[in-house]
Amino acid sequence: MPWQGAVLLGFVLSLCQIFLLILLERLILEQRLVAARAGNYTLLTGYARFLRVSRNISRLLLTLQIVIWLATLLVVFFATVEFSAPFGLSICCIGAGVALSLLTNWMVYGLVIDRRALADILGISVSVGEMMWQRLKQGLFGYLFPFLVIEGVGVFILFNVSFLGTTLLLAVFVALFLKGLGSAIFGDRVVRWVYAATPIQETQWTDLEPRIRQWAEVVGVKLHSIYLLRETRFNSHGIVVAGLRQPSLFLSDMFLNNADWRQQDALVVVTLILLAKQTLRYAWLLRLCTALFVILLVSLGVYVITYADINGGLVFIALALLIALLICRRVLQRWFIALYYEADFQAASITGDPLALLVALNTLAKLNPRTASLSVKRVRLLERMMEQTGPRASWANTPVPSFVPVARALQSFTVPIDQASSLAPVPSGPYPIAEGGIASHVGGGSQNYEHFVWN
Repeated sequence: MPWQGAVLLGFVLSLCQIFLLILLERLILEQRLVAARAGNYTLLTGYARFLRVSRNISRLLLTLQIVIWLATLLVVFFATVEFSAPFGLSICCIGAGVALSLLTNWMVYGLVIDRRALADILGISVSVGEMMWQRLKQGLFGYLFPFLVIEGVGVFILFNVSFLGTTLLLAVFVALFLKGLGSAIFGDRVVRWVYAATPIQETQWTDLEPRIRQWAEVVGVKLHSIYLLRETRFNSHGIVVAGLRQPSLFLSDMFLNNADWRQQDALVVVTLILLAKQTLRYAWLLRLCTALFVILLVSLGVYVITYADINGGLVFIALALLIALLICRRVLQRWFIALYYEADFQAASITGDPLALLVALNTLAKLNPRTASLSVKRVRLLERMMEQTGPRASWANTPVPSFVPVARALQSFTVPIDQASSLAPVPSGPYPIAEGGIASHVGGGSQNYEHFVWN
């Protein structure tokens, strides 16, 4: 089989697999919506349950994509003459096929799944053209890194590992580094363009801006701007900060619509504390280590399989750098997670309401299952804090309004979302120290303590 036929077959199989899995996800979404309309649970809870299933299907899709394209690469390898120019050209074609497949999946998913969910669950009508344009921007920005890496390797081999090929490969890596640096420094502009953010002053949440800026003064940080993100899967993160040069706050409309003021305050304060702890810089360093690891690994692989006389010293140095980058990435990752834990404790002390933060993390985990693993660990630490004395607001011992129930055995720590209390002012100083833990006041005593049940 000519290598062109192998690449074409791999692309066709990739698309068929994508459409079949998206059709399966659409059927599952319809089942969840039918169950919600039958009164088994709310529409938003049904969508959250669908997202959990969708995450597993996405993992299956990625695994099958890897299998298909690796098989295609092997067929092409044996169909060409070792690492000749045709093999380099075929890698470039495979890179284009991978990018087109992933982009097709991203756009079709938006049209078939997200557009339907927005209309039926949130009552938001998005035109086909608007959805395609938004997903195209997000897809191009998200899949640029793997596409350029594969294309760079293909060009490197296409030019027979010559000076020109090496120069082009290095140019690709430099372009990727500049992209990452630009995204970090001007991250606020990138998010605004890619996700069509709207200034909060132009939305129904305009009254929230002065409260957020008051909390920023309490924490000791400065915000350049505050934006509202439209309901997409990206927005289910809740609240994010972007931009090293001019940090801006981006709030999810989906989270705001399904959280009361206590949850909103808790999550805003945590995000502001993370900003004060320079987590944006740590996150950029983490991504940089990951990118350098991938680039160095690819470069080493290309070098080893291309040259017959392998330079042992050079390979040793490259392997040492790989190990060092892997260790740095692991350290930064653990440090990054530790900052979240520390920020949770500080936010619970500043707001005087650790229960609200716990419920907010539960809400986030429901809206975005990808955050569930870290949220569970953060909840465990907040559970301990709730058993201890500390700064407490006067309402800290009352259940938190939430669309997702949070309970412990026969104790309920939430009430329906429509039972929200009146808004309290931002404190001018620390709350008084309360004797005893929250669990001894909300819903009964603290004997026979069990972890929270996330319904």
